Amino acid sequence: GDIMRVGGTITGRSAGLILDKTGKGIAEGLSFGASHLGDSIQSGTEVIGVGLVGSGVNNIVSSVGGGVGNTLKGVGKGGSEIIKGAGKGVGQIVGGVGGGSLLAAKGIGNGVRKGDGNAIASGLGDGVVSMGSGIVDGAETVVRGGTKGVFSVGKGLFSGLHTIGKGVENAVTGKQKSEKGKRGLRR
Repeated sequence: GDIMRVGGTITGRSAGLILDKTGKGIAEGLSFGASHLGDSIQSGTEVIGVGLVGSGVNNIVSSVGGGVGNTLKGVGKGGSEIIKGAGKGVGQIVGGVGGGSLLAAKGIGNGVRKGDGNAIASGLGDGVVSMGSGIVDGAETVVRGGTKGVFSVGKGLFSGLHTIGKGVENAVTGKQKSEKGKRGLRR
C-alpha cells in the first residue's frame, strides 16, 4: 500500500513539475520577446521623430506579451496543482485499498491458522479502516489539488489582465514603459 502511495505522489509531482516549468518557460520567452519587440518599435519611431507614438505602442506590445505570459504561468501552475493532487490522491486510494486488502487477508490467515474468530474480525476491521482511510484521504487530496489549480489559473488570468490594463493605461497617458519590463528576465 505504501509503495502505491509513494508511486502516485512521485508521478503526480513529476508531471506537475514538467507542466509548471513548461508554462513558466513559455511565459518568460513570450514576455521577453514582446518587450524587446516593443523596445525596437520605440527606438525606430524615435529616430524618425515620433517617439511618443512608439512609446505608446511599446507599452501596449510589452504589456500584452507580459499579460499573456502571466496568464500562461497561472495556467501552467494550475494544471500542475491539479495533476499533483490527482496523482497523489490516486496513489492514496490505491495504496489504502491495497494495504487494507493485505491487512484483511493477513488477519483472516492468522485467524484460520489459529482457529481464532477474533483475529479474523480484527484483520477484517483493520483492512476496512485502511481502505476507508485511503479512499477518504485520496478523494480529499484530489479535491484540494483541483481547488489549488483553479485558484492558480484565476490568479494568472487576473495578473495577465492587470498587466495588459496597466500597459494600455500607460500608453494612453503617455507614461514610459516601466524599468521592470526593460531589465529582461528575473527569477
